[in-house]
Amino acid sequence: MMNDPLSLKFLREHPRESAKVLEQFDAHELADYFEGIPDTDIVKIVRYFTPAFSVTCLSKMSDRKAAKLLEALGVESSARIMRRMQIRQRLDLLRKMSPFFANMVRLVLKFPKGTIGQHISPNVLAVTQDMEVEQVFNLIRKTPEQLQNDIYVINDKHQLVGIVDVRSLITIESDTTMGSFMRKPDVVFNARVSLSQVRNHPKWLHKEVLPVVDHSGVFIGILRRSIMVNALEGGQDPYAEKETFTGALLDIAEIFWEACANLLVPEIEKKKPRQ
Repeated sequence: MMNDPLSLKFLREHPRESAKVLEQFDAHELADYFEGIPDTDIVKIVRYFTPAFSVTCLSKMSDRKAAKLLEALGVESSARIMRRMQIRQRLDLLRKMSPFFANMVRLVLKFPKGTIGQHISPNVLAVTQDMEVEQVFNLIRKTPEQLQNDIYVINDKHQLVGIVDVRSLITIESDTTMGSFMRKPDVVFNARVSLSQVRNHPKWLHKEVLPVVDHSGVFIGILRRSIMVNALEGGQDPYAEKETFTGALLDIAEIFWEACANLLVPEIEKKKPRQ
């Protein structure tokens, strides 16, 4: 991939279209290509990547560069992407961020005990409404582990706008956009609502999973009925255990940072400028 002046001009002026084209490339190759692109241009493009591809692409970069790009994206967008990452990757990136920004992201990532957010499954297939069926099939081949019965359709702000039954893709023309045949979600849960409030929702009679959004309406994953019931009956949710473990690790990391800062600052203050 060449980063000649013409292609750079296209990237800067058409980030949405650029994202659609670049997602067709191998993430490792794309990460190498981004090494020669200004961070300000990369951020504009990453905003339009599908959630799964954002995680894959950032994972191929150095932690320092990935952390820098996440900071440029802002707290909300960073949290949305990092929620899909493995625990170790999150921690590595948080260490490379400024302490203030890392703590802000950490606050957004955590959900109160007993809420839906503690029990969501974030790694589900989400695509943009302007993606064509053929592009979605390519994405499925790259991230088969995220495939469920439903594919979730999001807009540019990563808000949930539709749902598509994966089986329907077989009968749809390859150049058809997802937004043209998606169905509107009839129920969406807020991540900060308690599990007990949604336990008896009538939609559970027909669905095993239902979509979940955060406080700003951004799609962050699904809640499984079996996991909800298990959690309410006192069982252990493996995913919730991971989130709790992540929170504990982040708490320890924050305490460690503050302790180091308290030790280092007095030493710096003791140094006086030469007369």
